[in-house]
Amino acid sequence: MYEYLTLTLMGIGLSMDALAVSICDRLTMPNMPRKRGLFIALVFGTFQGIMPLIGYYLGSTFMIYIQSVDHWIAFALLLFIGGKMAVDALLSLKNKEQFTPIEYRIDRIIVQGIATSIDALAVGISLLTFTVPIWISSAVIAVITFIICTLGILFASLLNKILKGNPRIITMIGGIVLIAIGVKILLEHIIV
Repeated sequence: MYEYLTLTLMGIGLSMDALAVSICDRLTMPNMPRKRGLFIALVFGTFQGIMPLIGYYLGSTFMIYIQSVDHWIAFALLLFIGGKMAVDALLSLKNKEQFTPIEYRIDRIIVQGIATSIDALAVGISLLTFTVPIWISSAVIAVITFIICTLGILFASLLNKILKGNPRIITMIGGIVLIAIGVKILLEHIIV
């Protein structure tokens, strides 16, 4: 029972970056249908579940090499996506162009899913010491992430209705948040 509690807490901790990104996605794509919001949560949950599996099967042999660059990869992906969002919003504001909200693109969602779940690779190594089968452990982490991201998207939908704000500002803030998450991931690995 103790290991399931630990897994639940791990799943909650691992899902926080995905939660923040899913909220940003929903805020910056105001006309997104519910199915697409669920797809985002599903992608994030899936990657959070797959990464510990990869870490588990790679074991400690290859993880040393992966851990030395995983935070740089996550940082670069989030910096690119967030930077593009912020720059596009700023340019449309400067040029007084009509701003088009962020386009829903599956490849973008997948890149975000990978970027926010790379730290779950290391969790796979720690799962080597658990008696709970790895498939169950990964499924618990995936389901928790899916639920938390779905709740985040619902919250962001409500927030969108309340704010009825300027999509440029929301997109710019969303881009800055993605960059901040990338910086956080990078600093967590550099400082530790």
